[in-house]
Amino acid sequence: MRVKAGCMGFVAAAAMLFAGPALAQDARFYVGASVGQAEVEGFCSEISSIVSLVGGSLGSCDEKDTAWKLFGGYQFNRHFALEGSYFDYGSASARGQTFGVPLQVAADLTAFGIAAVGMLPLGSQFSLFGKLGLLRSELDVGASGVGGASAGSDSETGLHYGVGLMFNLAGNFSVRAEWERNDEAEIDMLSLGVQVRF
Repeated sequence: MRVKAGCMGFVAAAAMLFAGPALAQDARFYVGASVGQAEVEGFCSEISSIVSLVGGSLGSCDEKDTAWKLFGGYQFNRHFALEGSYFDYGSASARGQTFGVPLQVAADLTAFGIAAVGMLPLGSQFSLFGKLGLLRSELDVGASGVGGASAGSDSETGLHYGVGLMFNLAGNFSVRAEWERNDEAEIDMLSLGVQVRF
C-alpha cells in the first residue's frame, strides 16, 4: 500500500513540473475509443479449485474476451496529460459439473478511473507513452448448478498502468496501440484505438 501511495505522489509531483513552464504549449482536449482483448489472470485456476472442493470438475474455461474502452483527457503539453477511461472487459466464463449436474459460471467486468500520461515524441508523427493511475473495478458474477442459480457483485479500487505507441494522422486524428494492466482485478488488456484532438 505504501509503495502504491508513493508512486501516486511521484506522478502528482511530476505533473506539476511538466505542466508548470509550458502549460499552454500544445494544450488541448481529446477523446477516443479502443477495442481489443482482455484476459482475467487466474480466473480458470480459481474456479477449478472451488469446483474441485465440492467434488466437481471443469469441462471448459475461458479467461479472455473482446474488450473495449472509451477515454478522454486534457493534454497540458507535449509530455503530459491527464486521462479518464471507462473499460468493458467482457466476460470470463467456465462450464463443468458437480454431482452430475451441469455448472456454469460467468463474470462480467468493467472499470473506470483516471491516470497520468507521460509522452515521449519520436519525430513529428510517432510518440511513446506510459500511464499510471487508479481504477474502480466492478465485478458481476452469475452461477448456476446444484443449488440453482445465484448472482453477486463486488467492487475494488487499485493501480492502473500501461504503455503504448501513438501515430499521428492528418488533421487531429491519431491511432493508439497499447497494453494496460488493471492490477487489483488482475486484468491485462491489449487494444487498438482512435483518438481525436480538439
